[in-house]
Amino acid sequence: MSEPEEELQRDSTKKKKKEKRSGKKKKEEKREVEEEQQVEEEEEHSECVLLRGIFKLEKKSHDVLLTRTRLTWTPIVPENPTGQLLQ
Repeated sequence: MSEPEEELQRDSTKKKKKEKRSGKKKKEEKREVEEEQQVEEEEEHSECVLLRGIFKLEKKSHDVLLTRTRLTWTPIVPENPTGQLLQ
């Protein structure tokens, strides 16, 4: 394979990897939004919220909701409440 062909192949591979990462990020964001909506729906149709709070799970903050029949947790994004980066 000639140098220009190899370069085109590398560029194509890089582009595919970037698109794949972008797709995963979008799927993750969509999943988080769906989970948040599920928690909100649970609250609206709630039989009775027994406990709600922010808990650390695997070193990340989560919004945790406990009802008589369900336990849900949703990652909190951004990690800190003010939205500022921690240093």
